Parts: sequence; structure tokens; C-alpha cells
Amino acid sequence: YPAKLIFSPLPPGDFFLRPLNSLVNATKKIAEGDFDIQVETKGSREINRLAESFNDMAVYLGKQSKR
Repeated sequence: YPAKLIFSPLPPGDFFLRPLNSLVNATKKIAEGDFDIQVETKGSREINRLAESFNDMAVYLGKQSKR
């Protein structure tokens, strides 16, 4: 049975939960006006794309708020 876990096509829960929790916390910071927040872009390809999009949004909002 242990070999089955090693070759499982699904990654462990933390692989998705950690980056998503990081995004949730960063979203709260954005809502508080902290536009300098950036999230780590590490994880699956989809999580990376989401994190990169979030970081781009944070930079954009930061520039817009300084106008």
C-alpha cells in the first residue's frame, strides 16, 4: 500500500492548501490597502498562474491608488 501513495496522481493537500491560504491572507491585506503584498509563486502550474495574476493585480492597484 505505501507504494500506491508514492505513485498517486494527486498531490498532497498541502501542495494546494498552502498557496491558497497564502492568497487568502494576501487578499485580506489588499482589502486593507496594503498593495505592496506579493505572494510566492510556487506550486502547480495553475497555482503559479493564479499567484502571478494576483501579484500583477496588486502592483496595478498600488499604482492606481497613488494617482
